[in-house]
Amino acid sequence: MRRKLLIGNWKMNGSLELARQMAARLMPMVRPEVALWLCPSALHATGLAQLAADSGLGWGMQDISAQPDGARTGEHSVRMAGELGARCAIVGHSERRAYHGETDQLVADKARACLEGGLLPVVCLGERMEERAAGQTDAVLARQLAPVLASVPSEDWYRLVIAYEPVWAIGSGQAAGSAEIAAAHAGIRRLIDQAAPGLGDKVSVLYGGSLCAGNAAAVFSTPGVDGGLAGGASLRPGEFADIYQLALQYLGEQ
Repeated sequence: MRRKLLIGNWKMNGSLELARQMAARLMPMVRPEVALWLCPSALHATGLAQLAADSGLGWGMQDISAQPDGARTGEHSVRMAGELGARCAIVGHSERRAYHGETDQLVADKARACLEGGLLPVVCLGERMEERAAGQTDAVLARQLAPVLASVPSEDWYRLVIAYEPVWAIGSGQAAGSAEIAAAHAGIRRLIDQAAPGLGDKVSVLYGGSLCAGNAAAVFSTPGVDGGLAGGASLRPGEFADIYQLALQYLGEQ
């Protein structure tokens, strides 16, 4: 059975006070049917880890190094994150690709490092508006996913978490439509099946791209969606709690 997850990405936002508010609001709600993880800044991760200790609320990293250690000033290794109890690391977010020049191969290297070190990699894929307008969505997803599948042994693919995040929707307040989401998720699974028949249905695929309480029901009821990666909405405790309730309602019994 594929994992069902809701992940909050705080990006370069948040505070220890927000971590306290989130922990107090979310910890009593967590159910095993849908995992609930927050990805604060690395500076706030230890505070959240302490607040959420011995609860079902998990946490992860917004980025991770592909290297195990060494002269990599400012970076954090999979081992370091694991020592503190991280469950996952987001790799290849569109902002990392755009602002930090991360290549498809570097994203794949980070995903492999996560799996080798015991973290679940949340691998972000998605097209820009001009690429969608040119009918290149499938080609972009194939280009971004291919190095990941080539770098990770096929027997470990079921541990991958793919987040489809159409770049044109992020921060716009307008999520992709159900038909667009269903087509992209089906396309991702088809790419996996082409490389290893039968494995496409074993990989969890989340939707990210202006996910909010207002569209979460439509997103989670879309075929092929296993959860969500939320940005701005994950900074608002009440709204994020509402999104999680909808995730439990629509995904909890699948």
